[in-house]
Amino acid sequence: MFDNAAHLLEFLHFACHPDRQSVLSEREHQTRAVTQTFQAAAVLIPFEWQAQQPKVWLTRRSGQLRHHGGQIAFPGGKCDAADGNSAVATALRETREELGVAAHAWDIVGQLRPCYLPSGFVVNPVVALRRLADPWQPNPDEVSEVFSVPLSLILEPRHYQTRHVRHGEHKLTVHSLPFADYDIWGATAGMLYHLAQSHQQWQQQDIAT
Repeated sequence: MFDNAAHLLEFLHFACHPDRQSVLSEREHQTRAVTQTFQAAAVLIPFEWQAQQPKVWLTRRSGQLRHHGGQIAFPGGKCDAADGNSAVATALRETREELGVAAHAWDIVGQLRPCYLPSGFVVNPVVALRRLADPWQPNPDEVSEVFSVPLSLILEPRHYQTRHVRHGEHKLTVHSLPFADYDIWGATAGMLYHLAQSHQQWQQQDIAT
């Protein structure tokens, strides 16, 4: 799928184009019908090139958390004033707090389209490549598990499913990505599906040229 890390970076820069149309643009349209006011948040999408194979790291949120306990997510959270309105600063701070990995361990590639949530958040997904394989040191109050998913599985659209959820009076369509015993769904699966759709567009561009 990718010959080397440079080839992977080429694709990730393509996926990070701000005008890339995907499930995330569809989510925005669907979510704005539910709410018009959004609070800024950010997550880090951690990529790693290991043993000639790219993978993406995710976390299982601690079951002790009041909101979304036990769900699969990327490290991240609400933007603080101290972050200086920087999604990158928020994503790196939250990753350090949740996983114990410092900012210097990451090469920032770019950002995907924002991901809108019916709960009133607009999440800025920050794409980063792990360049220092420092050990994960998950904060047990926030993270119960850290695991990786092969990018080859993530980029295959046929692996995704859709489900319907209710938010008040609204019925919303969300994506899910079954993997092993993990239920990856909602905003997290939506960001991953954006990558799958972007990869299809990237391949079609290569064919066209």
